[in-house]
Amino acid sequence: MKLFVWDFHGTLEKGNENAVVEITNRVLEQNGFTERITLADVQRFYGRPWREYFIGILKNISPEQADDLQAQAVQYQRDNGDIVPKHVTANDHAAEVLAAIAAKHEQILISNLLLRDLEMFLDTVRLKKFFEPDRYFATFRSLLSFDTKQRVLQRYIERSGKQYEKIITIGDSPKDLIPVPNAVSYLYCHPGQTPREANPDYRIEDLREVLKEI
Repeated sequence: MKLFVWDFHGTLEKGNENAVVEITNRVLEQNGFTERITLADVQRFYGRPWREYFIGILKNISPEQADDLQAQAVQYQRDNGDIVPKHVTANDHAAEVLAAIAAKHEQILISNLLLRDLEMFLDTVRLKKFFEPDRYFATFRSLLSFDTKQRVLQRYIERSGKQYEKIITIGDSPKDLIPVPNAVSYLYCHPGQTPREANPDYRIEDLREVLKEI
């Protein structure tokens, strides 16, 4: 059996960058800042904690201010539940690919989110059915306390007690391509966007290319 390890944002979904632009700019406005984030900014920072978006466009804020703005952005997203569904959908062919893998192999999801928010996103894009509750993991224990994807994956492998034939990691950033023994990595990039700097085994713009692994 093989183990497929998925990233969420920028991989299994599309459109969240636009939700981040809307939420971030509303929080900036509410706090009296004149700066505004652009879609290009979001694509540049994508995959990092939200606080780093604020640091990137507000050059002189303190770490404490960045943490506070991040907390406000997360709360604004929760309080305005129409924003994410307005922008975010499952990526092209995501359901098809996940269903094909589930029929033959094991797959998990590891995302840099709080668990509550990860579950909201999975429900929004209707992909939660492909991951049992013990197969999707949020690296953030709180907004200021988080784990690494590598540690989450290593703990999962240890708990499973299984010897996987191969581990396939799929994501849109270097940190998604988790270095574990017997791993093959796929760096995904939405068509028309610039891929991240990384050294994967494969670069893809269509999730169906992962199906050669099944």
